[in-house]
Amino acid sequence: LRRESEERYRFLAEAQPDQIWTAMPNGELDYVNQRALDYFDTSFEELVESGWTHVVHPDDLPRTLERWQNALNTGVPYENDFRLRRADSSYRWHLTRAFPMLDRHGQVIKWFGSNTDIDDQKRAEEAQRFLVDTGATLGSSLDYRSTLAAVAKMAVPRIADWARVDMLENGKLRTLAVEHVDPRKVELALELAKRYPEDPEATQGPPLVARTGESELVTEIAEEKLAELAVDDLHLGLVRELGFQSYMCVPLAPRGRTIGVISFVSAESGRRYGRDDLALAEELARRAATAIENAQLYREVEERAQAARVLEAVGDGVFLVDREGI
Repeated sequence: LRRESEERYRFLAEAQPDQIWTAMPNGELDYVNQRALDYFDTSFEELVESGWTHVVHPDDLPRTLERWQNALNTGVPYENDFRLRRADSSYRWHLTRAFPMLDRHGQVIKWFGSNTDIDDQKRAEEAQRFLVDTGATLGSSLDYRSTLAAVAKMAVPRIADWARVDMLENGKLRTLAVEHVDPRKVELALELAKRYPEDPEATQGPPLVARTGESELVTEIAEEKLAELAVDDLHLGLVRELGFQSYMCVPLAPRGRTIGVISFVSAESGRRYGRDDLALAEELARRAATAIENAQLYREVEERAQAARVLEAVGDGVFLVDREGI
């Protein structure tokens, strides 16, 4: 009867859309369903041997261990959200819950847990918060250059590992800002750009987006692509060191005229950009373009008002003539 009950439970666990797992009172896994094994592309034996902690995002691990240990010590239900590394090295947010099975004396005899993928929901919430925060920044100054640099700084690491803003000056792209959490990598990127300047006629990247005014999305940057784009072995080595994984670039186009581009790159996080991410980047660029346009209009109005004040202060009669003599 017990064996039949266990088989029934396993059948139900395998039929669930979530990752299902059980653990002994000390927290050691004794079962995970096939959906979990497929996600990590591993076997149960390999998962137990290597330990589940190595698939949790490093930034989430301390909090996760603390909460799980507290549940083991107290026997209270466990709940937490964290990022789990998939077989392709990308991370996705999961909500995990575990409930203890108690004996008649109130002692834990088994833990029953599940991991539910909430990545889409989490990213949508973060995208809205990011747009709200950047909106406040965009409206805080009439100096759009410093504002765009601040927005690039806000993007790291919330939606990107790298953020870069390039503006068109005299028909050429000039880098306004490069952001990464590690200043040393920023220096490396700037040195790379100085040593290997981008071809203005390049068929991809910021030059292409600046020329066409169309966004570009590369979900996964393959090693073959890096080798194809590299000028020489040194160039390839430097690019590899930066660890680019996924990329998107969107135009800044107030009044329909492209004046620059914003680039976002995923590296250490293992994130892979998709259409939803591109839509977020394009909405940010649209709002930035509106802020730039408003700043330009305000300056034009101020310049006209200042000119009017100067003319009113002149003692002589003043009149203005257009090109047709009117």
